[in-house]
Amino acid sequence: MNLNDLTVWSYLLENDMDRGKLILLERTSIDPHPEKWAIRYCGLCLSKQKKKFCCETLPSSRDEKYYKEFRFDSEQEAITFWADKRGEIIV
Repeated sequence: MNLNDLTVWSYLLENDMDRGKLILLERTSIDPHPEKWAIRYCGLCLSKQKKKFCCETLPSSRDEKYYKEFRFDSEQEAITFWADKRGEIIV
C-alpha cells in the first residue's frame, strides 16, 4: 500500500492552542453528496453565509439549501474560502 491508495478524510486548517480545539476540513461521506466537504469546529459546522460555526441539522432534515450553505464541492473550494474569509469567521 502507498499514499496514492489512501483516501483523505480530513485536513487540519487551524489548531486553537489556547482552547485545545481543532478546525478541520472533513469529507462528508454520510451525506447523499459523498464528494462534499465541511469545515468543522467542536462539533459545529461552518455556515458560508453567516461566516460562523453553527449546529448541524440531522441528515434527514437537510435539503439543497442546507448543502449550499454548509458544504463545499471540493477540498480546494473550502481551503480557498477559509483562506479568503478567515478574518471574518467567528470561532
